[in-house]
Amino acid sequence: MTKQTPKAEIPDKRQQILCAAQRCFARYGFAKTTLDDIAAGVGMKKASLYYYYENKESIFRDVIEYESSQLLKLLNERMVSCSSPEEKLRVFARTRIEYLQQTINLHDLSIQVILEVKPIIDRLFHSFQKTQVDYLSKILEEGIQEGTFGPCEVSNTATAILTVLEAVVLKEFQGTQVYSANDIDYEKLQSEMETILGLMIDGLKKS
Repeated sequence: MTKQTPKAEIPDKRQQILCAAQRCFARYGFAKTTLDDIAAGVGMKKASLYYYYENKESIFRDVIEYESSQLLKLLNERMVSCSSPEEKLRVFARTRIEYLQQTINLHDLSIQVILEVKPIIDRLFHSFQKTQVDYLSKILEEGIQEGTFGPCEVSNTATAILTVLEAVVLKEFQGTQVYSANDIDYEKLQSEMETILGLMIDGLKKS
């Protein structure tokens, strides 16, 4: 009789699976990676993989969740050197694009796959979106307290800023003529983001 893995061992095993999945996604891309590939990377059979994950999409979801936590860590590191709330907003937007490019390049995702998994990821990362809104809210509150920004509904304004930043990226993905997201002109995307964010910052500044 096969001994069942104790639940206490699940976190460590999940971490091993996620690390193996990251390597596979980076090597083969999302579409071509199979559960057999991931299982082999951990040194287990595919059947055993189902004890932890129901399908490839759920593994990919957790990989993205982990990478999202890394984005927040990177933001915290970069914010330390910012000298003003305005600079923090620009760094926030710039870092999100840079990390998006890095993540997409890592997984070699196609535009089609990105648009297919986006609704799933959006639902999953409702809490992550809230975290980003809270992050922006703190920057806005700091700006208001320092007199850089005028009074505003902080939470609503933070939500609006994040919505606009995401809309700029989604517009590029939906309108691109290339198949692979790796071929997107990220310099152009950053430039558009800077222009739009500049307009929003001008609107926030205390007159």
